[in-house]
Amino acid sequence: ALALHGLEKGEIGLGSRKRRGLGKCRVTEWCVRRYDLTRPEGLVAWLAGDVAGEKTGTDIVELLGAKLDGLEDRREVFTLDGDFKLVSSLLIRSGSGGAADPDMVHLRSYRDGDEVPILSGTSLAGALRARALRIANTIHGREKGQALIDEMFGRRIGGSKDEPTGSRVVTRETEVQGTTDLVHGRVKIDRFTGGAYPQALFFQQPVFGGNGSEVKVQLELRQPRDYEIGLLLLVLKDLWTGDLPLGGESSVGRGRLQGKQATLKLKSKGDKREKRWELAQRADGGLEFGGNGRPEELEGYVTAFHEYKGGEDA
Repeated sequence: ALALHGLEKGEIGLGSRKRRGLGKCRVTEWCVRRYDLTRPEGLVAWLAGDVAGEKTGTDIVELLGAKLDGLEDRREVFTLDGDFKLVSSLLIRSGSGGAADPDMVHLRSYRDGDEVPILSGTSLAGALRARALRIANTIHGREKGQALIDEMFGRRIGGSKDEPTGSRVVTRETEVQGTTDLVHGRVKIDRFTGGAYPQALFFQQPVFGGNGSEVKVQLELRQPRDYEIGLLLLVLKDLWTGDLPLGGESSVGRGRLQGKQATLKLKSKGDKREKRWELAQRADGGLEFGGNGRPEELEGYVTAFHEYKGGEDA
């Protein structure tokens, strides 16, 4: 009942790349039938598909008659749920398009009968990993920094002599709202002459943001350590201030975000209640804090990252 309850709540994904936002699903209705296979009539009813005692509903725990009272959720997780404004444009290239489409079109997902632009979990995780690696290498050197990133984001296939591992950083695929689709014509530059490349005109269709645009960033770090939380906070700062672009074409100004509000949650060992920090951007450029956590605690996580010594801390 507990495992099926996780499937009911959407905490269990299907297929591959589940930690990058794919395979997300949830059960909207259950159908439960009980057969007593120790009795001949029960075995016959099961073989015949008898639905006389069938029960349907949305709560699998209730349908199975299980009791989950007193079971404590001991999972340790640090989550980040932020709302950002798309300052410029965003272009995550889709694999293919129609014959009349521009050469490059922003990635879309078919939802509720319509195709909507999305921020893919793979694109978000790639940008976060690359920036986290740069920060870790700058503070702790390449060898120690790479080991730290591999522990958080997983070792890549072919990138190390060791076997690849799963990522403890989980990203979600989210919808990009309040944007405008415009086709942008560009020319290829000849790197030798510095001028336009002959007969190399191409068209792009990114999504353009503005004051009404909204990009949600959702991620979680499983089994977090203090220094890992500190590293994610430094990456969040770069994303919040527009220093970390998402998607492609960042060299021409695409993918810049500006933070609006964010909620940080931490559930760890020994904590009787979940810690929660709420951040909001003020009009004067400062940050407004809320929740039951203190801003000094966030600074402590960043200090723990600076004091990280390697294997002994891990």
